Amino acid sequence: MIHSKETTMTKKQTAIILFIMAAILSMTYFLNKADNKNTSAPANESQLKKENASADTSQKNDFPPKVTLVEAIESYQQEHPDTDISSIELEQSFNKWFYTIEGLDDEKEYELRVDAHSQKTSKKQVKKLDRDEKNGIKRNESKIDTSKLVALTEIGKVATENAAGEITELSLEKELSHTYWTVKVEEGLNETEVKIDAFSKDVLEIEQDD
Repeated sequence: MIHSKETTMTKKQTAIILFIMAAILSMTYFLNKADNKNTSAPANESQLKKENASADTSQKNDFPPKVTLVEAIESYQQEHPDTDISSIELEQSFNKWFYTIEGLDDEKEYELRVDAHSQKTSKKQVKKLDRDEKNGIKRNESKIDTSKLVALTEIGKVATENAAGEITELSLEKELSHTYWTVKVEEGLNETEVKIDAFSKDVLEIEQDD
């Protein structure tokens, strides 16, 4: 009988030991699984950041934009049909290109922003001209013949042939008898401005910011 009790106790002890071992193994499994989940999260987050950065860079360098200069001008003319254009800027905001077009009539000056990807218009501004600018004075001095403008693809090609880097901004204006683009080209910390005749594509000036 004594031998039988000892055998029973041994079986109980064995069962308890096996139960404890199973519990330990189970806890180890779940802890390892949790650790793997936690360690994989930063990797996934890091990968997403890389992908987003790549997408942002791709969008930023998307020149020329989807909406052409001609289409942007048409959008402005639909809003202000009886005016003359005096300046055009193409620049980026939050990695998207936007046209800002200014024009005027005999009494007022107008500004319109055109999304260079969707052609949607926004930021419509109107202000009165000064007394010495009214009655066609400023209009005749500043108006640009947009029918003779060279395509932006050609302007961009000339700019990058004369300056290393990527185009980040363009502005069109008229000064005396010259209508020209000022194109900013950036490579790292280096910035170069190339002034290009808007009708002939001649390079008028190259200025590098050291």
